[in-house]
Amino acid sequence: GSGLSITEINTLEELMKALTDSSSTNRPFAIVNPSSENMLGNDTFKFHDIAKAIKKYVAEGGIWWETGGCPFHYFRNVKQDGSYTVNFLGLGGLAPFGITCPLSGFDDPVESLNVTKEGEKWFGPERTERINATFSNTSRPFEGDPSAITLVRGSETNFVSLLRFDGFGFFGNIGGFRFPPELVTDVIGGSLIHLWNNPWPQPNHQHETVWLLR
Repeated sequence: GSGLSITEINTLEELMKALTDSSSTNRPFAIVNPSSENMLGNDTFKFHDIAKAIKKYVAEGGIWWETGGCPFHYFRNVKQDGSYTVNFLGLGGLAPFGITCPLSGFDDPVESLNVTKEGEKWFGPERTERINATFSNTSRPFEGDPSAITLVRGSETNFVSLLRFDGFGFFGNIGGFRFPPELVTDVIGGSLIHLWNNPWPQPNHQHETVWLLR
């Protein structure tokens, strides 16, 4: 009922085209990266090329969602035959975005989640109730951006926050591990429906597609 549809991105060429298309009618409304902690690339599209494109896409009004852990902790260099090598980036993966996250606490126990007052506006009563009944490790919150919009908190951390990169769009992540998959649907799906129905200042979104990386 939201008017949104899903298109899969199957190649890095498709991803870079989606990120860099300057036409507001072709640029996707949102992109979701399900490869938790991994940025995919190859010998043509290297880490800094993709990071620069993502940051520009968000600054110009796009929405990018990560799905757990510390974003871009690893760079997966995919070869033509489908094999790949994995390069450890650590916090260097977030450096181009001017943010960081803690790296301790991977083994911390799960804890109850709490939707913030702002989050309640985004998620509505049913999603808020489900998220508040959920437990997760919350050890990977964003740090370094005081203007972040926090939608969900753990007991002591901002579990789900959205960053703006001094632009028009949003960059979000589910900041932990060992959460049920239904949480991803509620947080990301709920936020996208809210933003679709409550447009923010220009550039206006016209292309009703959410793109999902594979």
